[in-house]
Amino acid sequence: MIKHALLTIAVVLFFLAASTLLPGQIVDLQELVDEAAPGDIVRVPAGTYRVNLILRKGVILEGAGADLSILDGGGTGPVVVGEDGSVIKGFTITNGLEGVKISGGLIGVFENIITGNSGSGIRACAADCVIINNIILVNRKTVGVDGAPAYLLAVNNLVCTGREGFKFWKSPRSTIANNIIAFCEIGINRDEESQPDIFNNILWENEEDFRPEAPDGENLFLDPLLKTEEGVCRLPEDSPVKTMGVPVEGLPEELAAGIGPAFPASLPLPVYLQVMEAAAFEALQWKPLVEYELLDDVGSFGVITSFHHPDFKVGSSTRSTSIEDIVAYDKESLDALIERLVPDEPPAVEVRSWGGKVYPREKDRYVMESIFIKPESYFLDDDGRLHFERKTNFARIRIAVPEGFEAESLVPEGELESETGIISILNPCQDMIEIKLLLAPIQTAE
Repeated sequence: MIKHALLTIAVVLFFLAASTLLPGQIVDLQELVDEAAPGDIVRVPAGTYRVNLILRKGVILEGAGADLSILDGGGTGPVVVGEDGSVIKGFTITNGLEGVKISGGLIGVFENIITGNSGSGIRACAADCVIINNIILVNRKTVGVDGAPAYLLAVNNLVCTGREGFKFWKSPRSTIANNIIAFCEIGINRDEESQPDIFNNILWENEEDFRPEAPDGENLFLDPLLKTEEGVCRLPEDSPVKTMGVPVEGLPEELAAGIGPAFPASLPLPVYLQVMEAAAFEALQWKPLVEYELLDDVGSFGVITSFHHPDFKVGSSTRSTSIEDIVAYDKESLDALIERLVPDEPPAVEVRSWGGKVYPREKDRYVMESIFIKPESYFLDDDGRLHFERKTNFARIRIAVPEGFEAESLVPEGELESETGIISILNPCQDMIEIKLLLAPIQTAE
């Protein structure tokens, strides 16, 4: 299906239904989650629940409060695995190999106590996460929040006692603000490819606050007056840092008043979902873009890919495709990058940076242009209609409609920018998808 409209990118989360368990009711939480549709809210009363839960796409799981509703992983596996668009809010998440693991897309983690797990508190595996108003305690061998690679928006959390409070690996852009990171070996650790915005966080009694060096943003180094209650490190009500927050772009004012969690907090779900929508849009902009130009010479099509970093590999989805006319460059400086054809099955183009040169991480800055030749992917039928069929796992896909043709059908669904004749398809989870576009000649009035 093609929507004829100016392109707008948004993630819309709908409240379709809500189910609430009764106190004392015995239920299989996994079964209840599996029966829910994207956007459904499953409300869980106070109690302890032995689970290794998979939160299905778009399902919202809401507890009675972190001190009341407890998810116990039984010492096996992650306690909660979140799929794209899912939300976990208002629980203690404990006794798992990991607290929360993100399996794809973007999930929300709000108002939880994540403690007593043998591995990371939150682990983002090539996925994205919005983390707000949580207390995260881990042991000295593990990581509070592990973004490898991931886009993270982490605001107003308290992360304590880990080997690393936050760890970033190949994560182009994240926002870490108004958090307290205390009693860790390393407060925030990041590799050279990770450039998170880090500002107005309190770092206290860490053996090393930043590795490899302090970020550009200003942070604070003062005693937040933490105290331990029932084994959980908390921020007392009279802590002065509760009024020291700074605004964070894209967040409502009520989420930026102080530093650390306003705990126990209970903000309405729509507030958090609004933040998730903005974060999903921002995360998508940092993911790879591919543009297909359908050439006059049917059977050949241009492929232009754009990345935020200069080292990448672009492959064909089929063995019979040939790749020609390759050029790779920095779009800002127009300096050439190193490119070479890799005669694999299927073939690929490998692009690399020049050693010793600094390459800033910026959206869509590093480009590879080439011509792919595969008649079975782009052909003309007996009725004069053009067919374009490709498999891709790019997050953002754009197809230029040739002059004199109009889109008749498209799988998967996309949008047409009427003014430019560009069809856009979004694939935020970077699944392998198959594009099938049918273009018909424009009929002119006689």
